[in-house]
Amino acid sequence: MVKASDLTVGKKVEFAHGPITRAEIYAYGKASKDENGIHMTDDFAVQMGLGAVIAHGMLSYGTTIAEVDNWLAGSGKLAAIDCEMRGMVRPGDVVYSTFTVKEVSGKKIKFTWEQYSKCPLTISKGGNVVVTFEGEERKWVAEKDKPLIKTEELKAPLKWVKTTWDPPFPAGKYQEAVETWNDGGELKFLWRLSLQGNAEIELKE
Repeated sequence: MVKASDLTVGKKVEFAHGPITRAEIYAYGKASKDENGIHMTDDFAVQMGLGAVIAHGMLSYGTTIAEVDNWLAGSGKLAAIDCEMRGMVRPGDVVYSTFTVKEVSGKKIKFTWEQYSKCPLTISKGGNVVVTFEGEERKWVAEKDKPLIKTEELKAPLKWVKTTWDPPFPAGKYQEAVETWNDGGELKFLWRLSLQGNAEIELKE
C-alpha cells in the first residue's frame, strides 16, 4: 500500500523494464498502428542511417506508466503525467525510470521523473572482452554519445537479448531470446537519457 505519509519531498521511486526485444517493438507498432519502418524493419532503419530498429518513444513511455500503475496497485491513481522524448531506445536496452517527489499536498503527490536507457556493449574479464553485444557489433554509439559510456562491475546476473541472424543483416530473418549472464565481469554500457517529465498521483491514504 502506497501512503502519502511515506512520500516526502526528495524521495525517489525507481522502476525498470526490459531488456526490450524486437518482438516487443514490433508488437507495439502493430497494436498502436505506428508502423514506421524505423521501428518495424532493420533494413529500412539501416537505410535511414540508424544502424538498426529503434523502439517507439511511446513504447518506453508506456512501460513507465504501467510500472507506476503496478506500484500503486489500487492504493491511488496516476492523475497526470507528461514527457519529453530525449534519446533512442534500442533492442536489448533496459529502461530505468526514477520519480522524485517535488511536492506533497495532502494525498496529492507531484513528481519530476526521468528515464534512462542502458544499452550493453561488452563484458570484460581480466582486461579481455568475453562478450560483445549487438550495440557494439553494430556500432550504435555515435561520436556525440561516447561521453555517455559507463562501466560497472556485475554484481548480479545480467539479462540480455541474444539475436541470431539468418544472414545477411539487416534484411535476413532473425531469432531472439532473453538469456542470463551469470559469470560476472566488467560491463561497458551506454547510459542515455530517453525521457523526462512531470507526474502527479492521488492516493487514498
